Amino acid sequence: KAEMAYLAIAGPVILAQLIFIQLNYKKISGLVPSQFGFNGNVIKRAGKWSLYLLPVASAFMVLLNMVPRIKEFFSRLNFLKPKNASISATFSLLTGFLAYATFSQVRIAQGKQARINPAVTFSILSAAIALPVGDVVYHAVKDYKSKAKVEKEETKGAPEITTESAPNEEIKETPADPNEEK
Repeated sequence: KAEMAYLAIAGPVILAQLIFIQLNYKKISGLVPSQFGFNGNVIKRAGKWSLYLLPVASAFMVLLNMVPRIKEFFSRLNFLKPKNASISATFSLLTGFLAYATFSQVRIAQGKQARINPAVTFSILSAAIALPVGDVVYHAVKDYKSKAKVEKEETKGAPEITTESAPNEEIKETPADPNEEK
């Protein structure tokens, strides 16, 4: 279900990116922004062919999310696995961010926008990081609580075991060698 929801979001977004680039490709000069600083200003520029890199990255994320063997491989790398819904939501946020970056690149190259908005950038990326981390923490706490509850219930009905010896009982020391006596 989560994968299909992600595909329903990512497919049209990637298609919109490609259409937007194609419609504006001839209107753009030779160079487009390719790297931004923390303040949102353009640091580096690249050829306008680089506009296609972000939709390709989005398509690659769709591939990673949709192919079961690839997902299984990545899930084995980490014993704390976020649930599929949070992974799909994270990929959706990242796809949205790449789309935002693509539209901003084109608008900056056309002179319609001065810089990328750092607040939008950091908000989307923070949510994309916080979602799976929060999911892992939530499920770890939930599993810990359920294991503690099960252990408490198991020990509730068990007889109590003590290690105390009888008060008048002598403890005799056994020699290491049976032939040796003190």
